[in-house]
Amino acid sequence: MYRKSTYVWGERTNAEIEALDITLLNAGDSVFNTDWKLPEFWTGEVWTNEHSAVGTAVKSFSKGQPIAWYPDGSGGVALNLITTSNYYQFAGIACRDVVEGGEAAVGIKGRWEVRFTSDVTRGDFYVISGTGSVSVGTASQGCVGIALESKAIGGERDQLVWCSVNTVEKY
Repeated sequence: MYRKSTYVWGERTNAEIEALDITLLNAGDSVFNTDWKLPEFWTGEVWTNEHSAVGTAVKSFSKGQPIAWYPDGSGGVALNLITTSNYYQFAGIACRDVVEGGEAAVGIKGRWEVRFTSDVTRGDFYVISGTGSVSVGTASQGCVGIALESKAIGGERDQLVWCSVNTVEKY
């Protein structure tokens, strides 16, 4: 007999998930993120899913910023804003805002919202263009994904645009 999967916190939007009181959460709790169309699981510190990896934030960063990863010296993973000089350490896109020293989930594959400061057209490649930022570029060295929607940023700087993330193929 078929039985619908159940999640401890049901189905919620990303904003509703972020608004949950973390004192009520237990490691292993689950929720279906209706914005991302993914089940998520609470690690005890952060929500994660099958399209993300978790590490410790060296600095604070915002949802949608490109992140680099590197060994933290104790067998773990440290996360920091990526720069044009370390683009080869591209881990993925910050899933949510995070404070320095906190655990953070980084989208390593799939569809994520990426923070842009210029107009974007569906199909545009995007590249690392500075510390913690991306811009429209070419499919050459440094390309980290492709835009899945068009958006005129105009006077509103720093907007989120749905994009695919290209990390699995990086060497």
